[in-house]
Amino acid sequence: MRLSRAFGVGPSGIVLSAILMGAAIWVKPYLPLPELFADPTIPKVALAVGVTFSILMVIWSLRSLPVTARGQGVCTRGAYRYLRHPVYAAFSSIGALGLALYYNHPVFLLWFVAVQLLWHWLVRFEEQMMLEEFGEEYVLYMQRTGRLFPRLRRRRGNP
Repeated sequence: MRLSRAFGVGPSGIVLSAILMGAAIWVKPYLPLPELFADPTIPKVALAVGVTFSILMVIWSLRSLPVTARGQGVCTRGAYRYLRHPVYAAFSSIGALGLALYYNHPVFLLWFVAVQLLWHWLVRFEEQMMLEEFGEEYVLYMQRTGRLFPRLRRRRGNP
């Protein structure tokens, strides 16, 4: 089994996100901008909420699609009913936002935006693999389900 089939774009995304974080940490001293929050409790709460919701999302995802069931069909239940990539969303969206707010500096909000763009770009490669594997079934799933954020409304003609 190819590593990309086993792990998808996850390892690449984590490494690239960490590199971007390193760049943000390096740039921060050169940008004397005010902190986002004056109260030091808010960043700590943001991190705690981000980590907690990320963990819950990963657990929900693993319960929705156990590792032993992967590659056997398009999963459309549980977390996968709302997101095509709930594990990636847990880290790249929920966890990353908590981390960006924890660091309490505008440069980390830019890091958060960069991470969103990075993951949306990376996931396209995994989705191409899914399209090759599952064809029209995955096309229909893509039309009704959000990539890393839930769709607020369904497209016309889809249940």
